[in-house]
Amino acid sequence: NLTDLELATRNEIIENISNGLLSLFEIFDNEAFVLGGTMSSEPFDLIELLQRDIKSRYKFPSRNFPEIFIASQGEDSGIIGAAALAFNESN
Repeated sequence: NLTDLELATRNEIIENISNGLLSLFEIFDNEAFVLGGTMSSEPFDLIELLQRDIKSRYKFPSRNFPEIFIASQGEDSGIIGAAALAFNESN
């Protein structure tokens, strides 16, 4: 169980991530989002928390918000992506 401070901090993080996803959706009209990082691992239920926040705060009458997935590499996805980018740029 989370303390009140931990819960408030988590909720603020979820709201900020949701805002970012909503902005990206409005700009790029994504078909899906794939997330990684430390919050993508237990004990956080990142996708459910994000979906609940987005659904409660925003309405999309003519469009559906895309599905959100967790990268199969989880919290290592960022470093793997950075390494792949560096490798591709060096070739």
